[in-house]
Amino acid sequence: MSKPVSWPNRLARGLAEVAGQSLRTSFDLFKVVVPIIIVIRLLGQLGWIEYLGAALTPAIELVGLPGQTGLVWATAMVTSLYGGAAVFVSLAAPLTAAQATVLTTMMLIAHGLPVELRIAQKAGTRFRVMALIRIGGAFLAGLILSRIYTAGGWLQGANKAVFSSAGRGDSWPGWLRSQGIFMLKVVIIIFALMLLLRILKAIGVMGLLTRLLAPGLRLLGMSRDAAPVPGIGMPRGITYGGGR
Repeated sequence: MSKPVSWPNRLARGLAEVAGQSLRTSFDLFKVVVPIIIVIRLLGQLGWIEYLGAALTPAIELVGLPGQTGLVWATAMVTSLYGGAAVFVSLAAPLTAAQATVLTTMMLIAHGLPVELRIAQKAGTRFRVMALIRIGGAFLAGLILSRIYTAGGWLQGANKAVFSSAGRGDSWPGWLRSQGIFMLKVVIIIFALMLLLRILKAIGVMGLLTRLLAPGLRLLGMSRDAAPVPGIGMPRGITYGGGR
C-alpha cells in the first residue's frame, strides 16, 4: 500500500507544476513578443514609427487617440494582446488614463483575430461576419467611451502604466535591461494568474461556472458538453477554450 502524500509535498508539487506551466506559457509568449519588441525598437531608431502612425492617424483619431497608437491596436489584432502590449510599452506614447482605457478596451474586443476567428468559424460562425463584429464593435466601443470621457472630463490625468519600457532614445544596454525587467514581470504575473486558476479549480469555482453556463447554452441550441469551452475561455482566453 502506497504511503499517503503529506500536504506540504502536495503543495510543493502543485507549485512546481504551476511554475512549469508558467515558464512554458511565458516561452510561447516571448516567441511572439520578443521579435515584435525588436522590430519596434529598430523602427523607432530609424524614425519610421512616425510614418506608420501617420498612416493610421485618420481612423484612430476618431476615438481620440494619437496616430501611433493605431500600431498598438493593429499589432494586437494580428498577433495577440501580448503583442499589442509589447508595442505599447515600446512606443512609450504619453496617454491620459481615458485614452489608455479606450485603447485597451478596443484591444480586448479585437485581438488575435487570425486564430480566434478561425476558432469561431469552427464553431459554426461566419469568418467575415465575426471579423466585422469584432473590429466594428471594438471601434464603436472606443468611440463611445471616448465621447463619454471627454464630455464628463473623466480620467484626464496622465496614465500610469504598470509596465514601463526604455524610450527610443535610450542606449541599447539600457533598453535591453528594461526589456529584461519587463519580461520578468510578465512571468511573475502569468505565474500568479495560473496559481489563482488552479485554486479556483480546486475549490470548485470552475465547475460551478460551467454548470451555470449550461442553461444559457441550451437556449442557444448548444449541448451541455460545450459548457467547458466558454467556461475555460472566459478566464483563460478564446484560444485555450477552443482547444478544449
